[in-house]
Amino acid sequence: MTKQNVIEFIQHDRSFTGAKNLYNKLPGKSLSAQNSFNRIGDTPDNLRTIIYEACKLVGITERQFTIYMSKSVVAKVKVVGVGSVEDKTPEFDKVKALLVYNPEDFDYHQLKALRTKLGIETENEQKVVIEKAIADAKADVIAQQIAAIPAEVKPAIKLRVQFPFLKEADCPDVLKILVADLITAYDTYADKHAELFEQLTQEQLSEIAATVVENYISNKLAFAELEHYKTQNELLAEHPIFEELKWQSRIEQLNAADLSAQVASLTNKLNRNKAKEKEATDDVAKQRSADLVKEQTAKLEFVKKLLAKK
Repeated sequence: MTKQNVIEFIQHDRSFTGAKNLYNKLPGKSLSAQNSFNRIGDTPDNLRTIIYEACKLVGITERQFTIYMSKSVVAKVKVVGVGSVEDKTPEFDKVKALLVYNPEDFDYHQLKALRTKLGIETENEQKVVIEKAIADAKADVIAQQIAAIPAEVKPAIKLRVQFPFLKEADCPDVLKILVADLITAYDTYADKHAELFEQLTQEQLSEIAATVVENYISNKLAFAELEHYKTQNELLAEHPIFEELKWQSRIEQLNAADLSAQVASLTNKLNRNKAKEKEATDDVAKQRSADLVKEQTAKLEFVKKLLAKK
């Protein structure tokens, strides 16, 4: 993800789900901010906040951000040739036509016309032969589409199959946060490939799931949380994220003066650990300081954001 990706998103997309997915993929993203974004609703202010934070990560200034956001979203135009005018006639989409194909919707003449559009040859003109040829082509397209599903989406499909409660309205937010990247990637991909997912059977979804190794969640504690909730319908609450959320909840109760004190304290700790990271002579000490720098940076950003609203 680059500065240009963010600019293009502002110019051509600006959807709430897209904004969260964009931020999640940016290098240097704040875990606290990411968790916060996955809990907030789709409002103009929240969307603007996510885009603003994405702009900061890629070096887009506040002035540039304001200019980009002041302009209307423009749909991407397909270039059909040098000096040519955009073709207003929609191009026949063979893949989409095959994905939505249902033989019951076609009489004999319509089947022959579809076969011609798809460029399929058959050994004779019998209806049953044409139907089978188109059905085989559809099966091939589905197989190709499944094979092309991005690696980051396949684990989310397994999550959906193995933990169906993630789709329920009463699913605890903390569990959704644990798998936010995967779920966001899946939702974005599924939205853009609706026809494919409408055609997939439960067996095909399970087949996709089988291609993903069992430790698809890098953090085994997250997997334990999901398994516990699935069997007990209650939170295990042993994952570190629960401590983080408790800390955030406590900080949210502070007044402006106390928040300012937190900024000062975290800034001092952050500077000390940055110095320790530079001075570290062994990998263990260096990594420990680096982890603290990352944690304190996220906390400092969270506190500063709260303070700015006071």
